[in-house]
This record gives sequence, C-alpha cells and structure tokens, in this order.
Amino acid sequence: MVEQISKLGLDISRALSGISEKLMEEVNRLATLRTAVSIERQELDRLHKIDVAATALDQLIQEYEKQKQQLEGEIATQRSVWEDNVQTAERERKEQEDALKKQRQREIDDYEYKKNQERKRAQDKYDEELRQREKENQERQETLDKTWSQREAALGEREEELSRLRKEAAEFPARLQSELQQATSQAAKDAKQQAEQ
Repeated sequence: MVEQISKLGLDISRALSGISEKLMEEVNRLATLRTAVSIERQELDRLHKIDVAATALDQLIQEYEKQKQQLEGEIATQRSVWEDNVQTAERERKEQEDALKKQRQREIDDYEYKKNQERKRAQDKYDEELRQREKENQERQETLDKTWSQREAALGEREEELSRLRKEAAEFPARLQSELQQATSQAAKDAKQQAEQ
C-alpha cells in the first residue's frame, strides 16, 4: 500500500511537472503570440484590419484561460485523490498496527495461560508424587514398626525362656540332690521291705 502511495505521488509529481511544462510552453507561446499579434497589429494597422487581429487574440487568450482552468481543475482533482489515498493508507496502516498489537497481546496471553497451565500440571504431578512417596514411606514405617514389634515380642519370649532355663539350671543341683535323696530313701525302703519279706 505504501508502495502504491509512493508510486501515486511520483505520478502526481510527474503530472504536475508536465502541466508546469505545458503552462510554460503556453506562456512562451502566448508571448510569441503576443509578439506576433503586436507585429500583426502593426501590420493590421497598416492594413486597417486591427479588429480582426484583436478578435483573434482575444480568442487565443480565452482558449488559454480555458485550458488553464481545465488544468488547474485536473490538478485539484488529482491532489484530492492523492490526499484521499494518503488518508486511506494511513487509516489502513493504523488498523494493521492495531490488529498486530491485538494479535501480539493474544499470543502473549495464550503463552502466559499455557505456561501457567504447564506449571500447574507440573505442580500437581509433583504434589501427587510427594503424596505417593509419603504414603510409601508411611507404609514402610508401618512395616518396620510391625517387624520391630514382632522382633521385640520374639526377643521377649526368648528372654523369658532364657530366664526360665537359667532359673531351672540354678535350681537343678538342689532338685537333683532332693530327688537323689528321695530315690535313695525309696531304694533303702524298698530293700528293707524285701529283706523283711
């Protein structure tokens, strides 16, 4: 669009230059004509035809004025068209800039939204993994506590058994002596009964 406006400006400049040249040519021609008219008047004065030359000159002047007004009208029309094109181009440029700004803002908003969504998903995933690890750690801790409880119970049973065995071992000599005395007494008693029989 800017290129078209530049081209239109160049075309208008060329047209104005051409018109200026035409005007200069017309001015030069007018000067030449006036000179010719002056000479002709002198000749006509000599020939008593001044009225005819004056009429011709007036017609030329009127034709020149007519062409001048026509050219000025064309210049004004082209200038108006050019100004309209410039305004249209400026309006379209502003509209394009506004549209580009809106598009960029939309892209920024979309990027921020997607980035926030990705962060939220990553945070949710991290939180879920953390909950899962805490759950696994809790299950492991419960398993370890249960295992330790079982070991402590088994160890307590073994300690009780060891204590019982130690007690029995400590009581064994006295018990052995007591049982030995009972056995000896019973054997003597049995032997005495047999002897009496």
